[in-house]
This record gives sequence, C-alpha cells and structure tokens, in this order.
Amino acid sequence: MQKRVEVIDGILTMILVALFLSISSFFKDALYFPLFFEIVSFLLPALIVVTYRNSFRQVFGNFFPSRRTLIKSVLFLISATALGFSLGTILDKIFDFSEISQQIEKEIFRFNLFFQILIFTIIPPIAEEILFRGVLLRSFQSFKKIVNFLLVSILFTMFHTSLELFVPILILSFAITAIGFQRGGLLCAILCHFLHNLITLIMFHFFNYDLSFILVLIIGIVALPFYIFFLYEALKDEF
Repeated sequence: MQKRVEVIDGILTMILVALFLSISSFFKDALYFPLFFEIVSFLLPALIVVTYRNSFRQVFGNFFPSRRTLIKSVLFLISATALGFSLGTILDKIFDFSEISQQIEKEIFRFNLFFQILIFTIIPPIAEEILFRGVLLRSFQSFKKIVNFLLVSILFTMFHTSLELFVPILILSFAITAIGFQRGGLLCAILCHFLHNLITLIMFHFFNYDLSFILVLIIGIVALPFYIFFLYEALKDEF
C-alpha cells in the first residue's frame, strides 16, 4: 500500500508540474520569467505534494553527506560537466547549434551579474533537485533501481532542453541522479547542480565556449573514463 501511495505521489507531482508549466507559459515575456518559471513550475508542485503527504522526512532525510561522499560527488560532477561540454561542442561542430548558444547567451546577459547568479545558478538547483532527486526519486523507489534511475534522469532531461542539447543534459542528469541515490544525496545533488551551472556561467563570461576542437576532444577523452568509473561506483550497490 505504501509503495502505491509513493507512486501516486510521483504521478500527482508530474500532473501538477504539467499544469503549472502551462500556467507559467502565459508569463514568458516577463523580465524575470526564468525565476518565476523555476519556482512555480518545479518547486511549487514538489512542495505541494510533500506538504499534502506530510513526507518531508522521506524527501529531506539523510540530508547531509559525509565528506568522502561529497568529494566523490563533486569529482563525478566535474567529469560529467567536462564530458557533456565536449560532446555538446562536437555535436555543435557537426550540426551547427550556434543559434541555440546565441539564444542562451542572450537570455543570460539580459540580467546583471547578481540576477545571473540568482536565476541561473542558485534557484534552479534548489527547485529542480527537490522535485527530481527529492520527490520523484523517492516516489518511484518501489520500481527497479535501473527503472527509477532512467525514468528520473530522462524526465529531468526532457523538461530542460531542446533536441540539440539532449545529449549533454542527459549526461549531466545521469550523474546527478546517481548522486541522488547516495546517502545525503539531495544536498549533494543540489550542490553539484549548482557547481555545474556556475561552471557554465563562468564559461559564458570568460571563454564563450571558444576552444579549439582538438582541446575539446581531449577534454572528452580524459573525462570519459572518470565519468564511467564514478557512475559505476555510485550505482554498483543499487542494482
């Protein structure tokens, strides 16, 4: 019975997310729409379900990771960010996604630095991780672990990106979902998501992703074995 209730929580959460996504679309031309979008579309549905089901302990329990877990999670995230950046850049070279990058850059730089950090590096990790690696990962824990892992990872990716960015976001999502399975996973997931977004913001400010193709390829080759190792380490006891 408890397992059925948890799955219902997940389904109810996704229905609320779809509903609030539709509502928030009416405000897409507002200046601070990205902030409004994250809070209303992701954080609010999660908090409604957690409050309604009185499941704060289940979602936020074991919140603080050990130092070892935190260090491994950060290294995992760095390898995922590097691999995603490398593959994303290679795909961009092949299919020319420069227009997408320009749109993202334009969206970021219409805000001053304070709001860039708030809107793109602080609020999304909190809102999205409470939803995906908090409520949904817990709600689907009665499924086989591999099903739960893939379901949450793919849902996160689908809610985030166009087809052009699917691969790098999916790589990131696999990493953060794997981190979410660990003790203290929600806090680790939030911190790692924050770190990824911060690195991305710094890249836009100082490098504009303008690196040679050979260097990008080397970054991907170096990052890949680390990513596979950390993914295996994070999940080997779960399946």
